[in-house]
Amino acid sequence: MADAKTEERPVDMIEVNWRGKAYLMTEEDAATIRQNIVNELRPYVDALSKSLKVNAKIHEEYLETAQLKDGFLNAVSQMIVMKVANVRFPNVALATRASSAMSKVEAVMSEKKLVQLAPALQEAEAAINAYRTDTERFLKELGASAQTTGTVLSVTTAAGFAVLGAVGAGMLVVGGASVVTAGAISGASVKVLQSAAEEVGRAATGQEVTVWESVQKIVMDGVVGAATGAIAGKIDAKLFAPAAAAAAKKVAGRLTYFTAEQAQTMLANFLNGSGQAIVVSAATEAVETLGEMAKSGKVPTEDDLWKHFEKFLIASLAGGVMKNFEFGEERMLGAAAQVFETKYVPDAVKKIVAAAMPSSSDLKKIALTVFKALTEDVGKSGANAVVAGAKGDESADKLSALGLAGIDRDANIKRLIDAEVKAELKKRKIAVK
Repeated sequence: MADAKTEERPVDMIEVNWRGKAYLMTEEDAATIRQNIVNELRPYVDALSKSLKVNAKIHEEYLETAQLKDGFLNAVSQMIVMKVANVRFPNVALATRASSAMSKVEAVMSEKKLVQLAPALQEAEAAINAYRTDTERFLKELGASAQTTGTVLSVTTAAGFAVLGAVGAGMLVVGGASVVTAGAISGASVKVLQSAAEEVGRAATGQEVTVWESVQKIVMDGVVGAATGAIAGKIDAKLFAPAAAAAAKKVAGRLTYFTAEQAQTMLANFLNGSGQAIVVSAATEAVETLGEMAKSGKVPTEDDLWKHFEKFLIASLAGGVMKNFEFGEERMLGAAAQVFETKYVPDAVKKIVAAAMPSSSDLKKIALTVFKALTEDVGKSGANAVVAGAKGDESADKLSALGLAGIDRDANIKRLIDAEVKAELKKRKIAVK
């Protein structure tokens, strides 16, 4: 009799409405189903968490580099590259939102809080995907490589997660059935809802996040402002144009016949070509100097960087390529003076003199006088030719040859020579045509 009475005692049951139908389960079976759902979702939640951690790690590593925690050279290099390319760090607000959303998910990953899990997962999914997208944007702008296979985490969302709310929000049905009847009804309901739990699990299966092991900080190897894989395979001329211009103006005074603009053009050609090593050297020295400054307790500024870069660049140029320019200018004028004496002036005299040619001694004197009168014109003509034809890495002799060839092609110089020769002959009382 006791057993019959026990079987006839009404049993509290949980009502779950799922896809338009009501399912009844015992509280114990409902708790089991809820726990099964939590277990099925664990790999997916872990994938979300892993995605967040990977993105946060990348973000943190680049921030630490920028904050001088990974070597001053890399930090300043990265700063320059990001400034030139207008690269923005991942949004900190997105990182904070993703981290907070993930914490909410972990806080409700239990069968007793299942009703809160669906919205928490959807919020975390959206927040982490937004953060991931911004991180990928940052890496692409920076030029770093990244493997992001398996990072699409928006497969399941509302349709799949609906069972969480349905099971989690079950209503208690008091005295719904006897023990025997309740067991039978609950068993049938469990079968359906267990299938729903597995459906969520299948949707979440395979949500793996490949760690972005290929993502690396920019490797400078001493090349400041020229990230090997970020901006270009070589130094970006745009980065150094202002400093090169300033340096050119300061060293241009050492050249007699080149204007500041011409000196700047030659230096730009040089710096964009074989002179990159000098730029790298000057920039590296500047960064090392700022590194020592930082170690001493003074925080360097961007102005400090450019000031020292310009200083070292000017020193390098003055001791190297500018000497070639100076020597080339001197040799060009020396060679031009000889051509005036041996060819230009004698040829002009032959055309202009009305009687006998002057003696060789007088021709030399006339040539010297004419050259002195036209030295500035000759120098500028040669400078124009050098600027037009030089790459900036030529030897002094090559620069001299370029200038001399330009002078020889300059019809205006020939006209000026004729005019000066005629005037000089008249001064010497030598009849002209």
